[in-house]
This record gives sequence, C-alpha cells and structure tokens, in this order.
Amino acid sequence: MQAAGDGDRGAAPVEVRVYKEGRLIDSTVCESEAEASALIVHWSDVDDVEFEVDDLSSPHHTGEILEPEAPTTVDVDETAPRN
Repeated sequence: MQAAGDGDRGAAPVEVRVYKEGRLIDSTVCESEAEASALIVHWSDVDDVEFEVDDLSSPHHTGEILEPEAPTTVDVDETAPRN
C-alpha cells in the first residue's frame, strides 16, 4: 500500500512568483510541478499577471544559471548602407 504523498517522493520543489504591473504579488514554493501548474491556472484568471517559475532542485546563485551573455558590439559604420 502506498502512503499519501509517496507519489511525489523525489519531486523537485518549484517556486512560482506572480507579478502584476511589475510588482511581486505572490511567491509560493510548490512541492511538485502539478501543484505549481494548479497555482498558475488559479492566477491566470487575474488580468495582466506574469509568472516566473524557478526549479529549486539544484542550489544555485545569481550568475550561475542562465546568465545572459554580454552583448556584442557592432561598429555602426559596418551596418550603415554603402552608396
């Protein structure tokens, strides 16, 4: 017999942050992707909200994951049309 919650054993915690007009209005750590999805569905009924979802299964610090690469510079003279 399987105990309640055993189906989620090993599931990665997920943080869902909800923003409205650039302001954080909710931040919840969910114990499973299903719980995170249900939270997103709940907040989807509110107009003009945006979501950020963060997988908390691997510890990381700012700059270690998904750090954008520095933009490359382009010489304006190279992009100007030549006559």
